[in-house]
Amino acid sequence: MNESELRAALKASTPPPADISAWAEVGRRRASRRRVGAGAAIVLVVAAAMGATLLPRTSPVTFATPSPSVPSSVSPTSPTPSPSVPDTAPGQGALVRGACADLLSGALAVEDLPASRNLASGAQQVWLCGGNGGFGRLVGMGPVEPLTTAPDRVVDAINALPGLTQNACTQVGGLVYTVVVEYHDGARSAVSAETVNCEWVGGWDARTGGAALLETLKGYWADQRASAPAFTDDVDLCRTYPAGWQDPTGITSFLRVGRAEVVRGVVCGLAADSVGFDGQTVSHPLPAEFVAALADAEVMPRDGWGDVPRGLPYLVLLNEHGDPVTFLVDAAGAIVSDAEGDGLSGTWMPTGEAASQWREALDGLRTTPFSHRPAECEGDFYTAPAADPAAIVGGWACVGEWAIPERGPALDPALAAELGRRFAAEAESADWGTRDGANQVVLADATGRLLPLYWSTQTPVTMVDEKDSLLWRVPDDLVEELRRYGLTFTEE
Repeated sequence: MNESELRAALKASTPPPADISAWAEVGRRRASRRRVGAGAAIVLVVAAAMGATLLPRTSPVTFATPSPSVPSSVSPTSPTPSPSVPDTAPGQGALVRGACADLLSGALAVEDLPASRNLASGAQQVWLCGGNGGFGRLVGMGPVEPLTTAPDRVVDAINALPGLTQNACTQVGGLVYTVVVEYHDGARSAVSAETVNCEWVGGWDARTGGAALLETLKGYWADQRASAPAFTDDVDLCRTYPAGWQDPTGITSFLRVGRAEVVRGVVCGLAADSVGFDGQTVSHPLPAEFVAALADAEVMPRDGWGDVPRGLPYLVLLNEHGDPVTFLVDAAGAIVSDAEGDGLSGTWMPTGEAASQWREALDGLRTTPFSHRPAECEGDFYTAPAADPAAIVGGWACVGEWAIPERGPALDPALAAELGRRFAAEAESADWGTRDGANQVVLADATGRLLPLYWSTQTPVTMVDEKDSLLWRVPDDLVEELRRYGLTFTEE
């Protein structure tokens, strides 16, 4: 039976929709113990976009604490040299400047600012920066330029914020941003804030009002920009693809750049001959006519970025003020926009002259993903009749988004049959609790019934069935064969 015949049998054997009234408890029980790689990856993308993962109140954010001798008006820190941003983030180094670059590199640390203390007045300028996600990675980006028009307005706005009430503050979440006040003598004060939940400003047990403060600051920059010249610097907007980063592509301003605002940009991606995510990153400028067509295009509705594979090209575009926004490119070559407001997104496939320009822009870039996750990997296997492991005729490898398989995703029929036979003969009863969907195989019999097997996250390698009732120690020779299909047996 070839793969087409196997898929046809699978389609014919698909049962009608079941009564789901009793599934709620089953779903809750499964959700509490499953770790599925594809889902985890989506969560990571969301966490990167929001700027902070959710943390319990018992795990406070770490801040650099000022000396106990600080008076009621906080003295800014001593001048700090401004080193270059690490080479791990070349695109950010071009746009992120001054104090924001120092925050990113670790040369400048944020301070606690309890309600009993105030920032000193007499500011020279103020920077509005994104959060530092570690590894030289910025989570969101503020304005490329500092506020130089009446900067003490920012000092006054922060000092006027009320103290934080503890009963309303149980978690950290949402966008985290940092305000850096620079003084004429070179000293600086850096204060972080968040925009949801307790909306702390200056650390736990400090001030509150981070969301309203950010809106106030946006207004100050908008006023300054009304009479400022357009941003015309020639900057490198592309980044590398370090495997495992939460935000591997591009950079986006938390000022929300609308698609209609973009005026120039580039397409970035791995070189066409790349064999891994650490390959050469190539940058091609986009023609002005193409950018204008993108800004005016009507997009097709799309539900987020979750199904866009890693390793494909992406666009970084700027508005007239130098604020960046990143759009992804899907496996079909369509541009995926997630900057329409209110979390909505859309897809645009260039046509006509724009299509010709788009093909030219993509020339020399890798446009095929390293791995593909078949639809058979995403079924709800819990209630469907399982395939007989002793009668397996084929199957698929289901791997994570950072996998680089040599083969697949369809398994060699002989390998699939051997996996089923050995599982039937050697699996032992178990009451297991964890599994990893980024290291999974789905086996199929001639009728189209499926048998999913998941890595148990255990070493030596063992695999567990859908209901966590059978655990199988996978022989080393089969482990090595599965690695050729992209199973890494490590958690992404």
